[in-house]
Amino acid sequence: MHSHVGEFPKQWTREWFDSYTHLVGDPLKSVLQYFPIEGRILMDMDESGVDIAVVMGFVHYLTSTFVPDEYVYNFVKKNPDRFVGFSCV
Repeated sequence: MHSHVGEFPKQWTREWFDSYTHLVGDPLKSVLQYFPIEGRILMDMDESGVDIAVVMGFVHYLTSTFVPDEYVYNFVKKNPDRFVGFSCV
């Protein structure tokens, strides 16, 4: 599996969430329950029987949403046996 990581509102902006409202209602309401992402992603992986996940940042220039590769690197470094980092180009 793969997952996007990052922090709200530091990297994932309200503007980004608002840009998807027309597709899925209010994604911010449902997604905020998943922050901070590190603890939640590990719990979801354990519950689903996923041993290792590929994680990556995100770039969306129109909404100033940017999760840099350095953040992904530091995220993976905390749990290197569970995560593989993937560069977001």
